[in-house]
Amino acid sequence: MPKHCFVLLLCCATGLSLCAQVQTKQRAYRREFSMVTENDAYLLAMRDAYYTNGLFLRWNVADTIAGDKLVRGFELGQSIYTPSSFAVTRPSDIDRPYCGYLYGRYSQTRFSPKKEGLWQWSLSAGVVGKASLGQALQEGYHKLFHYKRFEGWQYQIGNALGLDAAVSGAFTLFNLPGVMKLVPQFEASLGLHNTYLRAGSLLVLGRFAPNDQSALFQARVDRFRISPTEFFFYTQPQLCLQAYNATLQGGLLNTDPDAVTASPKTLVFQQRTGLCFAQHRFTAKLEWVFQTRETASQHTNQQYGGIGLSYRMF
Repeated sequence: MPKHCFVLLLCCATGLSLCAQVQTKQRAYRREFSMVTENDAYLLAMRDAYYTNGLFLRWNVADTIAGDKLVRGFELGQSIYTPSSFAVTRPSDIDRPYCGYLYGRYSQTRFSPKKEGLWQWSLSAGVVGKASLGQALQEGYHKLFHYKRFEGWQYQIGNALGLDAAVSGAFTLFNLPGVMKLVPQFEASLGLHNTYLRAGSLLVLGRFAPNDQSALFQARVDRFRISPTEFFFYTQPQLCLQAYNATLQGGLLNTDPDAVTASPKTLVFQQRTGLCFAQHRFTAKLEWVFQTRETASQHTNQQYGGIGLSYRMF
């Protein structure tokens, strides 16, 4: 993705923030549409490798259950993975398998006042391989912007459908309102595409809302309450214990003898750091992500940037 796309999206985020600041009428917004785009090109490092592009669209609706806040989420996402070099043509030189992953996900997040706790469960259905349209999308925008073509897509992970179930939770361990809070988190997934355990913690600095009203957890939708303005810095170190990763290994029940696959590393470290502004209808987020090698064959660790925009409505 070209540099001017990053500049354009950054301008959009700034424009949305300015529009939000001039809003005078405040009401609770029950629904929210979000878009997140991730790409290593956003770091302006002239690299296009490993996790090279991601696009995620989400629709959230607020509800209540037994007095607790409930957020139902519907998400459509696509991720694209490639080796470190576009010129690789031999299977032996592919240090990270070619793969696209396309999925739909339904989630429910329940927020409890006790220790600002939250619990989420989700179900995902997706496909890896050519049917994910990863190759088609990447080759399409590379051709449009006159980028070099990756030469080894014929060795991509084969088509495979899969279902995954996941649970996650978080709670506020320490809170100094308007200054800092510490929120430990965990997540577990079991399925045909993704099986892993993750644990980490969010450190938040700045002006933030309680977890059940915060953009930190996509929780600014609400049936009754108005969420306060937020502007905060956050950082999230996280360890992941990988058991199965279909973007590296292919489908658990489906194998393609022509595909180049790789074994996942047992432990992967990831660090997310970003800025978030949220007010009235709008949220804008900029993020930097560092991740250690997902498989031992990767030549280097990876980094990428993310841009998120959200719009809320009644």
